[in-house]
Amino acid sequence: MTLMEDLAKDHHIQASFEWAEASRKVADALAEGEDVRAIQLNRLVVAQCTYRWWREVVSRIDEEGLSGIEAILRTRGEAERSLLRPRGTNRGELFSQAMGQASRQAAQQFLETAQKLVGIVAV
Repeated sequence: MTLMEDLAKDHHIQASFEWAEASRKVADALAEGEDVRAIQLNRLVVAQCTYRWWREVVSRIDEEGLSGIEAILRTRGEAERSLLRPRGTNRGELFSQAMGQASRQAAQQFLETAQKLVGIVAV
């Protein structure tokens, strides 16, 4: 396994831990009868979406046989396109707006990390 493949899989594992932690915090709040705050739900959705981006990278490595860098670059392209796609206006649909914002936030986080990883190879 190459360094880039190792780094991609490390990010995938870290993203799964972050998603699990965010899920646990929401579940704990619900179990204790507490209100779940918007920031907790945002963290949960961002963590889930970030995990999906890294899962896509790892799937391309493991299932499609792509190199780590190629898998990251292809997935980075998809993340960029997801941010450029026009969004409809969801007037009055706050939940849809919040989910869309969290998804965009996760794509931006993935892009920042992917850019740093690609920069490692470019040096």
